[in-house]
Amino acid sequence: MYYLVKIIFSFFLFFLFFTTFSSGKESYNCSTALFSIDSNFSSGSQSKCEVINKDYIRLYISPEDEEVKNPSPWFAFRKSSHNEKIFVELYYTESKHRYNPKKSFDLVDWKRISASNIKILEDNKKVVISFKPSNLPVYVSAQEVIAYNWYNNWIDSFDSSYKLKKSVIGHSLQGREIIKLEAIKYRENPYILLVGRQHPPEVSGAIALTSFVTSIFSQGELSQKFLDNYNILILPFLNPDGVENGHWRHNKGKKDLNRDWGFFTQPETKAIEVELEKFYSTDQLILFLDFHSTFYNRFYIQHESEISKLPNFTKTWLSRSKELLEDYQFSVDPRLSENNGVSKNYIFTKFQVPAVTYEVGDETDRELVKQSSITFAREMMKILLE
Repeated sequence: MYYLVKIIFSFFLFFLFFTTFSSGKESYNCSTALFSIDSNFSSGSQSKCEVINKDYIRLYISPEDEEVKNPSPWFAFRKSSHNEKIFVELYYTESKHRYNPKKSFDLVDWKRISASNIKILEDNKKVVISFKPSNLPVYVSAQEVIAYNWYNNWIDSFDSSYKLKKSVIGHSLQGREIIKLEAIKYRENPYILLVGRQHPPEVSGAIALTSFVTSIFSQGELSQKFLDNYNILILPFLNPDGVENGHWRHNKGKKDLNRDWGFFTQPETKAIEVELEKFYSTDQLILFLDFHSTFYNRFYIQHESEISKLPNFTKTWLSRSKELLEDYQFSVDPRLSENNGVSKNYIFTKFQVPAVTYEVGDETDRELVKQSSITFAREMMKILLE
């Protein structure tokens, strides 16, 4: 009996360790007599919390590791119901406040928290959010939570006319799938490669990518003609560990994936390298778009002194789109390619094709992001068919 109990206890410890390790997510839970907050959900941040008073909890907003140099200070927590007014403080240890807090009751519909409920103090290092009494829990986040379920729902929304094939090209350090979508009519057709979500907090870029892709397949006769002549490869969710764990910038290997192209040291970028192998000995890859977010709408393109295989495409595409987009303001920033691991630079240097970083403003109106993406996709197809 003693040995049986010992075996069962050992198995329990192993199971506990395995489930804790395999989830790979650090979380917190702070409680007072009035309310509690926790981060036990996808994209919940790894911030540390401190109870200041029964109506006041402080969150220390810190990056996932000491290597983060380009901060996008993510926060995401769930607040319980409470019958008195309460306060949650965001205290930034390594950066300053960037994102306007948003709230949701269901992780689907999001709304910005009113500025009247937010106080920004100490030169943007400290933010205090007040909450009126509420009988419902609420999620509060830097940006909308867009994680695995969101992407799967988007993919599941495709009808059969899209002819998009889903496959898994690799796994992250924590074992999450790296998803590829592809539409291939004829293997000999030219290819366009779209990638997204290298940086976890860059949600507006994710919205742009998914709207852009959807538009490629829903423009009727234009889409049909385009997909008869071009193949599409889409890697929409390159950093699933970073997203799941509420990271600011990196994957679980403490690496900025958009500084690892050409080096390919991480499992996520190694999967990309394998995908690119098919193009090393052919001229089939003709265009690359990488979707991101930053403070304002912006496109990073090749410098004018660099020559690509479609030298007039990018300039024509963006100028035509700009004429059609009165409300969507954006800048165009030509940059010389460097050997710094950035996807745009690697693709251009390796293949000499137009490679564009498609940046969307953090707070750009989401409907405007979607509508502008439709225009960008439509004009891309028209130009490539001319």
